[in-house]
Amino acid sequence: SPSEWPGGGGGGRIHVAYESLQGNLADVVSVNGNGRFSDWQSGGGGTALLEDQKAGRRVLLVENRHRNGHYTEIDSLPANLDEIRIRQARVKLNVPSVPKLV
Repeated sequence: SPSEWPGGGGGGRIHVAYESLQGNLADVVSVNGNGRFSDWQSGGGGTALLEDQKAGRRVLLVENRHRNGHYTEIDSLPANLDEIRIRQARVKLNVPSVPKLV
């Protein structure tokens, strides 16, 4: 039976590939987890892979909108990743090595 006090869902996963862009895509992309009434019921942060195909740059964004929700667990990383940006999220990286963390 459904719970009377459901928690929030995770933020999801997206991949955005582009060749030209005005401004900074990382400033407008949002992949936040959702919460019900408080942080302890919030879902984990989501991830967005931002890929500048012209520059050959790949950035993984992990974000959760100031919520102290569940961890976003990452067991593998996209190939040729240049950096990981963690914004207001709790993250468990279970990988042998990581690129630049921001």
